[in-house]
Amino acid sequence: EFTLDKFVQSQTGGYKHLRLTGSENQQEFVALTYPKFFLNDAGDLFMNMREGGNNNGAYKFSKYDANTSTWSNFIDFNVLGARSRPDITYNWGLYGSMKYLNGKLRIGFQRRSQNNEDKYLYQNGVYYAYSDDQSGASDWKNHEGATFAVPLYDADFIKVMEPGDYVSTTQVGKVYIVGDFDWTVTEKGDVHIISKVKDNQYNVTKYLHTYKPAGATEFITSEDFSGATSIYTAGDDIFIIGLKNGRVFVEKAAGGTNNFTRVYQATTGKTFDHGRVHIANGKLYYYLMENASGNAQPLYLQVIDLDIIQAPFRITLTSPFEGKTYDVGETITLSANAIDENGSIDKVAFMIDDNIIHEDFTPPYSVDWSTNVVGTYSLKAVAYNTSDEMVATQNMILEVQVYDPTDLTGDVYRIKNLVTGKYLHSVGSDVVESSNGVNVAEGDKEWAFVRVGAYYNIESKRSDRGILRAAGNPPNDIISTGFSAPTDVSDKLFTVVYNINEGSYQFKTKTGSNYIYQNEDGVIEHLLRADDRSKWLIESTSLSTQSVKENAIQVKISPNPTKNNFTISRNKETSAKIQIYDMLGQMIYDRATLEPMVNIENNGRFKPGLYLIRIIDEDQRVFHSKLIVE
Repeated sequence: EFTLDKFVQSQTGGYKHLRLTGSENQQEFVALTYPKFFLNDAGDLFMNMREGGNNNGAYKFSKYDANTSTWSNFIDFNVLGARSRPDITYNWGLYGSMKYLNGKLRIGFQRRSQNNEDKYLYQNGVYYAYSDDQSGASDWKNHEGATFAVPLYDADFIKVMEPGDYVSTTQVGKVYIVGDFDWTVTEKGDVHIISKVKDNQYNVTKYLHTYKPAGATEFITSEDFSGATSIYTAGDDIFIIGLKNGRVFVEKAAGGTNNFTRVYQATTGKTFDHGRVHIANGKLYYYLMENASGNAQPLYLQVIDLDIIQAPFRITLTSPFEGKTYDVGETITLSANAIDENGSIDKVAFMIDDNIIHEDFTPPYSVDWSTNVVGTYSLKAVAYNTSDEMVATQNMILEVQVYDPTDLTGDVYRIKNLVTGKYLHSVGSDVVESSNGVNVAEGDKEWAFVRVGAYYNIESKRSDRGILRAAGNPPNDIISTGFSAPTDVSDKLFTVVYNINEGSYQFKTKTGSNYIYQNEDGVIEHLLRADDRSKWLIESTSLSTQSVKENAIQVKISPNPTKNNFTISRNKETSAKIQIYDMLGQMIYDRATLEPMVNIENNGRFKPGLYLIRIIDEDQRVFHSKLIVE
């Protein structure tokens, strides 16, 4: 409940700065504005806010855990002060929104740059990205499917199009791109973006509809568009809503097309200056300010039935999510929501490749499923009512693969040498050793791996550093560059090698096949030497603003080696997933737990050999270790 005790009282008696119930420092909220809330398909509640100002702003978001009544630490989509990176010339801010649509967390915005010498008066561009991670902490991609890590520094990596290219002026401050920007995604995956651009030199205004049909590789931009202030999707249809001569209109089109038909137009009555759209249960609630001046600007509400008719007997898959890849042996929860408004549901059947694997007779309808066979699977759910009628979902494709321990994307790590115990530390352009990985100064001991084809960029998380380069001059030097990931320049590409015997990693250069190596004198280089000084241990960190030391996962496995049973103990009583893989990458054990200590009985499932233990906590931090079974 929103009561005053949830807010901070100012010295003048007013209330400001919503206080979340998690462990966030209150100072985190000082520069935050415009809170918005939304749900994902699993019912998780998200909140996002803007930090900073108009041309130096960032989006932050957080997820609520109803089991613990706490919010997660903020995840930063982008950063303030982006120009602290040498490859970024200007700071920038966002004007847009973050939404959960069609199974994914997504963001669409226009950028406002601190460059006051270009042709744009305020905003420029159209930018769009999405995350395949339900928490939004990782797996972000641009519209071409190229991955990037958050926080994002270079907005151009996710740019879709430039409205300023559709007008003629080249003079400073003459392109006006403010207002009438919105976006949506249909159930089948069509992406639709609307925008407006005005040429203040020649007094020309153009309305643009930019869209990418599901399965297409590129966006299409049409100028044959009436313009609107909002866009909405229901099923595979899209609706645009706006004001024409101050009166409300609504147009409708099939998703993935620009074939709009006007389905509503007010022709009489009051005229309005602007409004705010809210859509729920198939109805449009349009909150409107009368087109007047001074105090004579009352607010009105107009309610319009959009004629969105849902079938009275229907079923939808609520889990898993389209596009997610699963590991062999991983437990996948299949769940569905079935409704019959004129009767009752008898049962729901879950089908893999058209074979029934489970029938559930009581809600919530769900089943856990896993497979030990790599491949592509087709999932659907079928509902049966008491009148012997049936309705089915569309097929959802599931990809099942062998777990790849060399894929380090989607997290941030400290990298520690196996022999010396020293950490990689970025100091200016130099990469040197550090005696510890804590007391991190703005991320200079934190590293992320960004996939580039079959290789990886290794990127410093400090805002003014870039990716590692295996330099040739001076010979064998490893340096931090001013370039941001991803880049396919060969001396900035590395292969990740995993050594299961001690759970270590080696990072091999694409050019010369050298390894990142710590010499006996402590110098970090890239050498053609593959002994233990070329091996590194990775320690996962959180993407939060708290200290690495506070957030580190502490895990104890005992006894190790073991012959029979063993215990995995964690330092915090929080939700986590424990997974154990054999040397072939097959998952042997998979369990979600809230307990800080889990006793695992062998019962013949763990044959003598080496195993990889992988623990993922509620903040998406990952812990890796090995288990020896004698």
